[in-house]
Amino acid sequence: MPLTEPWPNALRVASILVVVKAVLIGAIYWRRAEIMGRPVDAGTVAWTVLAGLITLAVVITVVAAVARRLRNRR
Repeated sequence: MPLTEPWPNALRVASILVVVKAVLIGAIYWRRAEIMGRPVDAGTVAWTVLAGLITLAVVITVVAAVARRLRNRR
């Protein structure tokens, strides 16, 4: 699939934006918790990141499977 098709490029850009936004939100909440004197447990963060990555992988897989099925129906 060439890189000039609009949907794959849009999906890549959206994926990058979601990851960047998630990292920034995480950094802000981490810093806010430290300032308030309630530091975030690193183990909790690790499990949350792992769960987020697994969820993202499942969503991308489902979207790719649906897109493949729709493309093959034509």
